[in-house]
Amino acid sequence: ADDLIPLAERAGFVVLNLDDWHAGYDPADVKPHPSDHHLDHRGHRLFAEKLFESVQQHPEALPTAVRRAIEEDR
Repeated sequence: ADDLIPLAERAGFVVLNLDDWHAGYDPADVKPHPSDHHLDHRGHRLFAEKLFESVQQHPEALPTAVRRAIEEDR
């Protein structure tokens, strides 16, 4: 990620760095098995919460049509 984030930003992408999505939990504690690469229900919830928080802080990461729809609902 350390090499790819600056590259993506230079290319014009909005980057949401979710490295700390598991804050307060050992990554192995939010997977079905410590060697598994998939998340369990708690891991999915933590990741979704972090993603939602990040998008709220950086709405420019959303496609324009999505931002317009959200604004129209307000």
